[in-house]
Amino acid sequence: PNDTDLSPVLDAGRPGLNAAFVDGAYQYHTPGDVPANLSRASLQNHGGNALALTRALGDRDLAPLDPAAGRQPAAGDRTYFSALGYLVTYDTWWAWPLAALALVLGVVLLVVARARRRATVGGVLGGAGTFLLALAVAVAAGIGLWQGLVAIRPSYADTGPFLGHPLIYEIAAGVLAFAVTTLVVSVARRRPGAVALATGALLVLALLAAGLAVVAPGSVFLLAWPVVGLALGLVVVLLAGERPWLAVPFLVLGAVPAVALLAPFAVASFDVAGVSDGLAVAVF
Repeated sequence: PNDTDLSPVLDAGRPGLNAAFVDGAYQYHTPGDVPANLSRASLQNHGGNALALTRALGDRDLAPLDPAAGRQPAAGDRTYFSALGYLVTYDTWWAWPLAALALVLGVVLLVVARARRRATVGGVLGGAGTFLLALAVAVAAGIGLWQGLVAIRPSYADTGPFLGHPLIYEIAAGVLAFAVTTLVVSVARRRPGAVALATGALLVLALLAAGLAVVAPGSVFLLAWPVVGLALGLVVVLLAGERPWLAVPFLVLGAVPAVALLAPFAVASFDVAGVSDGLAVAVF
C-alpha cells in the first residue's frame, strides 16, 4: 500500500526496481531516524545489490525489459524465493499447476486415510473446522498478548505495532503458537483424530493456495509447496502401516518445505506487520 519515489515511474508505464529493508521500523519517521541508527550491513547489502544489478544489466539490451521503449509485449512474471540458502525461481504461470497439485494430493490423502480407516469424510471436515478455529485462536492470542503489553506499559501504544527490542516478544509469540497448537492437537487426537485433523488442515491450505493463484499467484509457493510435501509424507505414513523405518524418513522429508518456507516467513512477518495483529502466531 506504500508509495515511494519509484511510484511516478511505474505510473508512467516504465519498469523499475524498488529495494528497501524494514527491520527497525520503530525508528522510521521518528527522532530516532538518524544515521547513527542506520545499519551499515544493510546499507552495504543495498550497495552490493546495486552493483550486481549494474553488472548484470549493463551489457544487456534493456528493450525487452521495457515494453514501452522496445515496443514488445511484456514478459510474464516470475516467482522467486529463498529456501535453505538457495534462490528458487520459475515462471509464475506454474502457480496454477502447483496449486492444483496441492489440492489433488490433499484429496489423495483423504482417499488413502479413508481406505485405511484412519479418517472419515466427516472427520476430515471436522479437522478442517478445528484447524480454522486454531488459526482464529492463534490470531486472537497474538492480539491479546499485544493488548496485554500495552495495558502493562501504555507507552507501547505510541510505537505502533513495532518495538525497539522485540526479541523477547517474538520468543513469547513462538511459545504462544506452540501452546495453541499443542492444545488443539491434544483435544483433536481422539475426535476427529490426528489423521483427520492433518488431512483437513492440508485441504484448507490447498484451497487457500488455489485462492492465491487467482489474486496473488506469486505467493502460491508459500502454501502449496508445504502442502505437497506434507501430503506426500502422510500418504507414505498411512501406506507404510507398522513400518516406522519407512514412515518416519518420509514424514520428516515431507515437512522440509513447511519448515523451510513458513518458519522464516513467520519470523519475517514481525518486521513487516509488527507484533500487534497475531499474524506471526498464526503462521507459526
